[in-house]
Amino acid sequence: MAIYNITSQQLKGTGILNSFELAAGGAFNTYSVAFDGNDDYVNCGNDSSLQPTDEFSVSSWFKTVEGDTGRNQIWSKGFFRLAVEPTSGRLNLVVFRSNTQATFVYTPAGTSYADAEWHHVVATFKKSDINRYKIYVDGELKIEVGGYNSNVNASSHSFQIGTNNLAGANDMNGNIDEVAFWKTKLTLTDVQNIYNDGVPNDISSYNPISWWRMGDNDGGTGTTVTDQGSGGNDGTLVNNATFEEDVPS
Repeated sequence: MAIYNITSQQLKGTGILNSFELAAGGAFNTYSVAFDGNDDYVNCGNDSSLQPTDEFSVSSWFKTVEGDTGRNQIWSKGFFRLAVEPTSGRLNLVVFRSNTQATFVYTPAGTSYADAEWHHVVATFKKSDINRYKIYVDGELKIEVGGYNSNVNASSHSFQIGTNNLAGANDMNGNIDEVAFWKTKLTLTDVQNIYNDGVPNDISSYNPISWWRMGDNDGGTGTTVTDQGSGGNDGTLVNNATFEEDVPS
């Protein structure tokens, strides 16, 4: 009987390894995308499925580079976006209600998320709620506020990961993983289940419109970030954005 020694590295990208690891209770997530803070990002296109109106949720994992104090953009689509603020390290959700009016939502002062550690953040908006804007970090609600009862201003810009497509010098310096988008509002229970005690897991049961796994399901090679949601909005690595085996765990 012949015996073949096959390494896990040789199986990566074949689909066999993922099936084996999941069956064995092993790693679900292997790759993230690394950004160098200088004009690299993931372009996910401008399909109408990515334009929210009455409500939305965006989930993502991020880790800044140690010592970086710049504005690290996690994701943006023109008139709505999320970033790690310079110096303070607070998270800032910006939602434009028109070309000139916007709501700015910050996590409380005193806690910096620019600490070179992996964090999970979910930003939600629902027009009909009293507290329309919410930010959850690592499974906990950190801030909820009201604001103008208005839709998100329509944007012709692409959904981009790792940069702000309305301003320069806001590029991510660090890693981003497992980004997902919904046109519905996630609940606290949803957020906690997705956070999963700090370990990304399968969120397909939550039916995201787009779910960019940042290298997983793409074998960590090439320049395409396949959309695992229903929208088919594949992302493209731009400039120096690269897949990297550094993930939340």
